[in-house]
Formats: sequence, C-alpha cells, structure tokens
Amino acid sequence: MYCSTDSFSVISCIIWLNANVNDDESRGTEQELDSIMDHFEKFQDVAQCQKYIEEQSENDRLVIIVSGQLGKEIVPSVHNLRQVMSIYVYCMDKTIHEQWTCKFAKVKAVVVQLDELISRIKIDHKIQKTTEEPLSINIFTTRADAGEPKVEAPKSANYQSCVFGQDTQISWKFSGIEKSQVTWFFKGQPLPTNSRFQVTETDDGTSTLSIHQAELVDQGDYIARATNADGEAEARTTLNIVCIKPIINTNLDAAMQVTKDETMTLKIAASGTPKPGIVWMRGNDQLTPNNRIQMTTPTHNVDIYTLTILNVQPEDQGEYSAMISNVGGSLQSIKCKVTVSSTSS
Repeated sequence: MYCSTDSFSVISCIIWLNANVNDDESRGTEQELDSIMDHFEKFQDVAQCQKYIEEQSENDRLVIIVSGQLGKEIVPSVHNLRQVMSIYVYCMDKTIHEQWTCKFAKVKAVVVQLDELISRIKIDHKIQKTTEEPLSINIFTTRADAGEPKVEAPKSANYQSCVFGQDTQISWKFSGIEKSQVTWFFKGQPLPTNSRFQVTETDDGTSTLSIHQAELVDQGDYIARATNADGEAEARTTLNIVCIKPIINTNLDAAMQVTKDETMTLKIAASGTPKPGIVWMRGNDQLTPNNRIQMTTPTHNVDIYTLTILNVQPEDQGEYSAMISNVGGSLQSIKCKVTVSSTSS
C-alpha cells in the first residue's frame, strides 16, 4: 500500500493515458511507474480512460498522467471529479503545454523527463511504500522480561527518496516500559547534530531526524538505535537522493545577425536539480569570461543563462552553443549561427 503522508489518504491508483503506451520506450516508462504503485492502469483511448475514472468511487484518490495532446482532451472533463487527486502532463514540449495547463489547479507539473516525473509524483505526495515484509529491526536483550525497546510501525518506510536540495525527515517510533535513549548513526558512525542535521523527540517515543537541504553525500543508510536498561533495538532507513537531469526550457535562436562594434547577447533557459552549470562554445572552442565576454548564471527562481559579447568583431562570427549539465546528466543546445556585418554607413 502507498500513502500520502501529508494528508494520510491512500492513493488508490496511478492512471497513464498515452496513445503510444505499448511501444518499447513506453514499456520502460510503465516499469518505472509500476515500481511506485501496485495499482497501475494504462489507456490509449480518451473515452475509455474517462469512463474508468468516472466509475471510480469519490473516496478513491487517483493520480493521472497524460500525454500533451490527449491531456488537452481529457483534463477539462475529469479535472473537477472528486476522485482525481492530481494530474501530470508528460510531453515533448513543456512550453506549449504549460500554456493550457495553467488553467487547471490539479495539474501539478508539465515535465519532459521520466525521472523528473517520477520524482515529482513521489515528492508531491510523499509516497512511501509500506512493505509486507518485516522491517529491518534487530533487538538485543539483557534480561528475560518485556522491558526492552521495540520498534512500532512507523509512518516512514525503511526506504525513502528525497530530491537534491530539499528538506526531508526520517522518523521511527520506539516503545518500552522504560523510556529509551535514541542515537542516530549514518554509514555506521554516530551522526553529529549541526545546522543541517537535527534530532527531535516526542513523548510517545518517536525520534525524528531532520535533514536540511539534502546533498548527494547524505545518501546511504541511517540507523536509529534505542537503548534502555533492558536492551537495544535498531531500525534502518535507506535514503536515496534524487537528481533531476537538466532540461532546456527555451533554446538558443537558430541564427543571429550582429553589427560590428555592437553588443550581442545569447540567452538560454534551463532547469534541473541541482541547478545546472553551463559551458559556452564557439565552434569547438570553449569560451572564458574576459573584459569583452561576460556570462551570467541564474539566481533564485530565474533559470536564464546569458552570454554577452561587447564590441563585436568579425572574429566573433561563428556557431555558438551551450552544454548544460549537473550530476544527473547533460545536454547540448542547438547551434546559433552568428553573422557579423560591417558598420552601417
């Protein structure tokens, strides 16, 4: 079973509507979606998909994924149904489909990358799988009575994911006749508390580790060890840090004509988590900033990278491109052919 921990409501089903749902690429997507939800339905036909959604109980909670074109057809019809919890548009052109989806509040994201889609669904709904197998718990006793600590069913699972740069929490609840002292370990070593790692305790025996702005080095096994006079109990959580590969939201222009001695500016909009870096190229040569060449990178919520060349000269003519990359991957922009003309008479 999967649950959304912010609303404590069970997500009943993920529904995927895509005209090409049975091709090889889509089968890979299906496997990824199936890995985060036991109940998964796929449709190629808008009418059949809409009929299935409408037949579900209003008490159900459906997460719907649609392609861009079919989304235009079905979203207006099902958006206001109570059983529809959220909608994601998985498409090839983010800019075009953001124009119509902005009118529908339940459309949580328009994405072009599969890993971003999976991450957004998990993060938006705080999806966690409650396993049918025993949790990873070791109990050590020093006396033959029932006073040793025990792990109670936690709200978090023993496997969690967090998007790079976001905050996350790991919680375990322990019980026992005598209150336990809980110590947290990371990769086998005691975890010191600091500005990024904080531990809080509640009266019901719950110990919560809060991680601020998760980094790649935070990925691994976390152990909560509860100890009292009667024994010990351990519980383990494996934390996975998810990186979102860069995507280009607005590419370079295909061509640009600039007059000699004027200023030229190239712009490209790209996003990803962590924030991507950029390398500007002219032909096969990497550009570096100097007194004529200036480069800016995004700040805060702005995702625009710029290359500005002052006092343009004939030798600045050529094909310009950008390589966008982060730890999740990299991609190349289109090439912009820059032509430098003589100064107007």
